[in-house]
Amino acid sequence: MSGIWLLGRYASGERDFRGEDMTGFDLAGASLAQAQLARAQITQANLKETDLSHANLREARFHGTCLIGANLQGADLREALLPEVDLSGAKLTGADLMGAVLQEANLGSADLQGADLTGVRLPGANLVQAQVQQARLAGAELSGATAAGANFQGALLSRAFLRKTDLTGADLAGADLTRADLRGADLDGANLTDTKLQSALYDHATRFPVGFDPAGAEANLIAPGADLHLANLNQADLRQVDLRGANLQLADLSRADIRGADLRATGLEGINLQGTIFDPTTQWPPDFDAIAAGAFFIAQGAKLTRQDLTQLDLRGADLVEADLSGADLSNTDLNGAKLMRANLRGAFFEGTDLQGVDLTQTDLRRADLSGRNLGGANLTETDLRGADLSKTDFRGAILFRAVLTDALLNETQFQGADLTEVDLRRSNLASKNLSNLKICRSNLSGANMGWSALMDSDLSEADLIGCYLPGADLTGANLSRAHLQYAVMGGATFVRTDLTRADLRQVNLVFANMREVCLQQALVRGADLVGANLEKANCYRANMARANFFQVNFSGANLKEANLTQAVLAQANLSDCLMWECNLAQANLSGANLRGADFSGHDPNRLRPRKPDLSGTDLRRADLSGANLKDAILRGANLRRAKLVGTNLEGADLTGADLTEADWSGANLDGAIFLGTLLPNGTLHAPQLVLPGV
Repeated sequence: MSGIWLLGRYASGERDFRGEDMTGFDLAGASLAQAQLARAQITQANLKETDLSHANLREARFHGTCLIGANLQGADLREALLPEVDLSGAKLTGADLMGAVLQEANLGSADLQGADLTGVRLPGANLVQAQVQQARLAGAELSGATAAGANFQGALLSRAFLRKTDLTGADLAGADLTRADLRGADLDGANLTDTKLQSALYDHATRFPVGFDPAGAEANLIAPGADLHLANLNQADLRQVDLRGANLQLADLSRADIRGADLRATGLEGINLQGTIFDPTTQWPPDFDAIAAGAFFIAQGAKLTRQDLTQLDLRGADLVEADLSGADLSNTDLNGAKLMRANLRGAFFEGTDLQGVDLTQTDLRRADLSGRNLGGANLTETDLRGADLSKTDFRGAILFRAVLTDALLNETQFQGADLTEVDLRRSNLASKNLSNLKICRSNLSGANMGWSALMDSDLSEADLIGCYLPGADLTGANLSRAHLQYAVMGGATFVRTDLTRADLRQVNLVFANMREVCLQQALVRGADLVGANLEKANCYRANMARANFFQVNFSGANLKEANLTQAVLAQANLSDCLMWECNLAQANLSGANLRGADFSGHDPNRLRPRKPDLSGTDLRRADLSGANLKDAILRGANLRRAKLVGTNLEGADLTGADLTEADWSGANLDGAIFLGTLLPNGTLHAPQLVLPGV
């Protein structure tokens, strides 16, 4: 699909382009207002000054795309991926960007007034001179960003991460920065009139405007010896901080992260540590029992069964072999966490970020992962039996040998994932996009994959026994050595698909499009391919005995050394086929078109070439005009009313054949053998008779 075609569809009134691949499209200056583009792949595209106002772009991917001056007013960009994207001068007023990733994006001079950027990731981003008035940036990640001269009047920045952020000359009048992390930030020359800074964090590296007193604004200094008596540090990120000698009496550190913190020689009387997380590197005063005080120990093998771990920041946490069964991890950030061999059976993950998490050999049976983002996660040998994976994003994830039997997979995303040797028995994968995936050696027996897209996917050696695949598109897929016995694939597309040595016994391929398919040495015994298209197929040495090829199009196919004994080829089109040493004994070819078929060749490496065997074949009314049947064995063949005009029957054995009313005008009968043969005029030749050429 091209950009021109998409714009044509839009011009005709179409608006639903969800999940479309728009890679490389040039849509500069075009209008796509109110278009439905959720989960679209819009990478390396040109959207300069494009009108996307009020468009649905939720979870869309924009890697490498130009959005300079684009109109995104009121657009839905929730959880969209826009890393390093150029949005300079873009209009984003009232846009919803909750949970979006804008790492190192260029938003210079962009208009973000009234936009919702709650939880947005903007580390290293450029916001110079941006208009961010009244925007919501609660919990946003802006560490290392440059926002010099930006206007944040009235903006909500509570709990925002502003570490080492350049806010020189920024207008923060009336902004809410309560509990924001300003450690190392530069606010020199900033306007802090009526700015709320209660419980905000700062350190000695933070620069404030000349004469500004952060302590007077009730901000908390994080440093050795600091007075944090009664301080509100709830959910604060205090990893690796040095608070030696600080006064933390009656301070609230509930659900704070103090992994690696140094709390030696501190006053901890009356401190609230409920739900606080610490690890083996956290240093406490002698004999202090943090677990008894309600803190959670985060380490390998930790026992956290049925604990409330909601909304905790566990990024990069080492929880290898931890017991988290039944734990509530809702809205917890587990990005980059190590959970190998952990027990997460029955755990809850509502709103949890699981991108890049290592879940190798983890027990996630019956876990609720619906709607979660597991992009890039490692789920090698993970047990997901019975898990709810509805709308789960596994794009780019590793699911090697994972078990997903009986899992709920409604609207699950697998693009770019590694599904090698995965267990998906009996799974419902109907109408899914499974293209370009590695699914080799996987178990998909009994799975429902009807109308799914599997283009160019690697399904080699996969178990697809009894699989339901009607209408599926397997164009260019690799199914070599796959097991497809008893599968239902009527109407499916197998154009240029590799089915070398695949087992297709008893499959249903009625009306399937198998143009240029490779069935070399495949086992197709007893399969039903009525009305299928096998034009130019490679069926070299395929075993297709007793298969039903009624009205199949085999034109130009390679059937060399194929076994078609007792196959039904009635009314099939076998014109121009290569049928060297093909075995058609007792096959039904009545009404078939064999014009130009070549039966005479043989493998030059074979010491004793086999003659084409059509003995007992039903060739009534078959058209064999121009076919090469030199030395063919046609004993007992039924050729009544067959068309043999110009056919080469030199040396053919027609013993006991029925040629009644056949048209053999112009045929080459040199050396042909007639013994007990019924000739076209109805004459029976009892003795052997060798006729001269006609």
